[in-house]
Amino acid sequence: MRLIHWILVLPATATAVLFAVSNRQQTEVQLWPLPYVIDLPIYIVGLAPLVIGFLIGALTMWYSGIRRRIREKEMVNKLPNQQTNPRT
Repeated sequence: MRLIHWILVLPATATAVLFAVSNRQQTEVQLWPLPYVIDLPIYIVGLAPLVIGFLIGALTMWYSGIRRRIREKEMVNKLPNQQTNPRT
C-alpha cells in the first residue's frame, strides 16, 4: 500500500513543481460581481484550487469520522481493567 502511495504521489508532486516553475507569468484575476482585480502568478491560479479542495476533503473526512472515534473511545472505556502482562 505504501508503494502505491509513493507511485502516485511522486509524479503528482513533480508535475506540480514543474507547472509552478514553468508558469510564473502574471495574470489578472477578477471575480465578476466584485470590482477588484488581483495580479497573481498563473501557478497560484492553477494550484490554489487543488490545495483548497484537498483541505476541504480532508476536513470532511475528519468530520465524518467523529462519531466512529467517539464510539470506539466509549467502547474502550467500558472494557474491564486488563492486566498489562497476561502471562502472570
